[in-house]
Parts: sequence; C-alpha cells; structure tokens
Amino acid sequence: MLLLVVAPSPESIDMEEAPTWEYAKLATFGDVIDELAADGRSEAQMPVAMMFHWAWARVTGTSEYALRLLNLVWAWAALLALIPVARRLAMPWLPLFFAIQPFVWYAMDDAKPWMMQMAGGALLVAGTASAVKRSRFTFPNLAALCAGSLLLAGGSMLGLIPTASVLTGLIVQGIWRHLPGSWPGKLLLAVTAVILGTLSFYYFMTVLRGTGASRIWSVTPLNVLFVTYEFLGLQGLGPARQTLRAIFKGLESPAPIFYALPGILLLLACHAGVMIAAFKSWLTRECTTPRPSAERLRVWAMCVGVCVQSAILIYLIGTLISLPFWGRHLVGAFPFFVTGLALVVQFAHQGLWRRFGRAASVLLCMLLFTGSLLIRFSPVHAKDDYRSAAAMALRLATESKTVLWCADHSAANYYGIAFSPTPSPGQISPATNLESPPANLPDIIVLSKPDTFDPNRVLRQSIERAHFREIATFQAFRILAKKPDRANSP
Repeated sequence: MLLLVVAPSPESIDMEEAPTWEYAKLATFGDVIDELAADGRSEAQMPVAMMFHWAWARVTGTSEYALRLLNLVWAWAALLALIPVARRLAMPWLPLFFAIQPFVWYAMDDAKPWMMQMAGGALLVAGTASAVKRSRFTFPNLAALCAGSLLLAGGSMLGLIPTASVLTGLIVQGIWRHLPGSWPGKLLLAVTAVILGTLSFYYFMTVLRGTGASRIWSVTPLNVLFVTYEFLGLQGLGPARQTLRAIFKGLESPAPIFYALPGILLLLACHAGVMIAAFKSWLTRECTTPRPSAERLRVWAMCVGVCVQSAILIYLIGTLISLPFWGRHLVGAFPFFVTGLALVVQFAHQGLWRRFGRAASVLLCMLLFTGSLLIRFSPVHAKDDYRSAAAMALRLATESKTVLWCADHSAANYYGIAFSPTPSPGQISPATNLESPPANLPDIIVLSKPDTFDPNRVLRQSIERAHFREIATFQAFRILAKKPDRANSP
C-alpha cells in the first residue's frame, strides 16, 4: 500500500483528465446530474466515477495531484480485495505483484476511472477465485461479485464487458447453479440486478444520443497488440504511449522502438521463461514437489477465459461501432490477468525446472518494477505539458500578441485561459479543427497533436506559408511565432 503512494504525480493535467475536472469543479450534485444528461463525451458513460470525483473534490480540491489522489483509495481497495485471494491460493505476494505492475502505475497517475475499475475487477477475482476453488458460493463471495460488478459498470459502460465475461465463466464451470439460497443472498442479487439494469438502460440512451469517445483511429489488430503491450508491462521499458501513437500514425520515426527494443525483448524473454517453466511443471509426472492442484488450474483457466473473452467482445464491439480501444478500456479484466500471471509464476517454481523458473520470475519482477518507476519518474513518459504551454500563451497575450490555441480547450480552461471568440491583440482564441485559414494570421500559434486538433492541415499550411518560427517546445506542444515583415524590420 505504501509503495503506491508515490504513483500519483503533480504533473500537468492533460486533455484526457480535463473533463474529469469539469465534473469535479461543479457546485452541486444536481449540476453533476445535469452535466451527465447533456454531455456528449465519453465521460457521460462513466457516471458513478464522475460522481465520486465530484465528492472527492469537495474534500481535497481540484489540483492536479488531488484529482489523481482518489486513485490511491481505489488501489488500496484492490489490494485489500486480493489479500484473501492470496491466502486461498497460497500466494502471499500477490498484492505486491499487483502493485509493481507498470499498467497499475499508469492508471494511478490518470484522473480517470481506471483504478476504480481495477478495484471492481479485484473484487470479482476475490469472489470468483473462492467460488471456483470451492465449486460453490458463499455470501461473502456473492457480496464481492456484486460489489465488483457495480464498480465496473458504474465506472464505465465498457465495465459491463468483464462483468459479462465473469458471468459466462461461472456458468461454464457450473458454479452459478450453487448460489446461496438464503434471503440476504437473493436480496443482494435482486438489488444488484436492478442497478445493473438501470445503468445498462442509461448507457443505451447515451449511445442513442451519440455520446462517446472521439473516433480518430480505426479499429485494427494493432489495438489488440497495444492492449497486450500494456498488460505485459512493456510500456514502462518501451516508448511512451504518445510516442507509439505518433509512430503508428506515421507522424514520427520508429527509432524510439528500436532504442527500447533490448528492454522489451528481455521482458518478453522473462515472460516466456516463466511460462515454459510453468508448462514443464504442469506436464511433469515425477517431480519433487506436488503438481499444480486442479483447483488452482481451474482458477487460472477462469482468469484466462475472462481476459480472452473480454478482448474478443471489445474487438467485436469496437469493429461494429468503429470504436478504437486500448488497455484502459479493458482495465476491469487486468486483475484477472495479474492473478493468472501470478499462478503461472507459482507453477514455475515447481517441477524439474523450478530453479530456471525462479530465476526468470525474479528477473521478471525486477523489470516490471523498473518499468513502473520509469512511468512515474522518466521524462519519456511525462504528460502533455498544458501547464507550461498555457502559462506561456497567457504571458504572450499580456504583451498584446494575438494568440491562437490549437489544443484541448478544457485543459486550457483549467490553467486559466478564457477564450475570445475572435482573434485580437491581447486575447487567446481557439483554433481547433479549422476548415478555412484564419482571415488574419496571428502573432503566436500554440500547436499540439496536429493530427487531432488540425486534421484538415489548415493551420499547418498557414504556418508553412507564413514561415512561422518555433520559439519554445514543451511535452506535446510547439509554440510558434510569426516572423516580422521585412519591410517593417529595422
């Protein structure tokens, strides 16, 4: 628990976190409800998460660090949920193994519902692991399943996917038939079903009104590859998410991938080594230690099934509605992935190749933790620096410069930028998704992710024609100034 205290950072808020702030800053809970009803962004499909952020902000405020600090509560909840799983499966190190995952550290530093969904996924693991091991339900198992389902479904519409995958796994293994027959169990199931049904209806209505994330990508097998990249922990030792994004869109050279290739290959080799040693343990009939028990193998099969089925479902849904997905969209299945990987590590410590398996496991954990620290502290993984870009834009505006802002508006508002609808000296005006060049070229252009905010290349062509010069750069930002006319130059 103490390890994850350092995971949230006070870095600049970015375009993905800014909408969370817009909910957190609202004055009343009624305002939150009204915003959910009118919002056309994907945050409207994260209703309970936005309510939690609003309530949290009443206590901690809305600084960058305060917005991310709520993730620590969810991380501790996930660790507490995994403790009984660790005891039942004789893996006391499971919570620590979860805490060193680079994907967890990425989610901890993002003011979004990812850690809330991880907590929900961990509760589902706690409920299913015990039920699968005993082949029956107890009331605590059922309570964990219901609480996890509500956290997942309330955190995001896509949280319904891991929930459905868990339900399918329980049905396939025949455990769902052994539900508690007592009235508290039936009441809990009924209440959970009503809430899940209400959330499902709400999500259906948001889809009908066109609510959803921006669709700047097409769904391809690269989405599955990137989810695998994040789940395996490669993002810490490899290029940053935004760098990969630019490489895949052809905006940057693939050189960063080649520079990071030795670390990536070493981590993949550790994963492969642990898996090979585990399979040797499964297949060895004569060994000095007992073979993996049938109960643990059933838990492992359940974990694998939830991950695979969730991936298949989200790929089919994403293809059907043209919704690109990443690891964060399957975050509810990640605790199952970690538990399944931990069982593989445990199996690798048995059998004739146990020494090889232990060595590979130790190196795997060291590399995963190194990747987590890199995500938190390395400049390579720094967030888009809206704070510095906004501060410079405001300073230049005070010098009577005309400033165009081609980046996210919500993050700019967070740092005190009030947009003027028409460009004028001393004002900052929005210039995203322009369809025609500005009538008068500004003195300053603040440009970020032009493929997203200038998809028609209107502003970039104006920059090239007027020979703007770069006067400053920040993470994901370029500040450009118009060259003075030669006729007016001294």
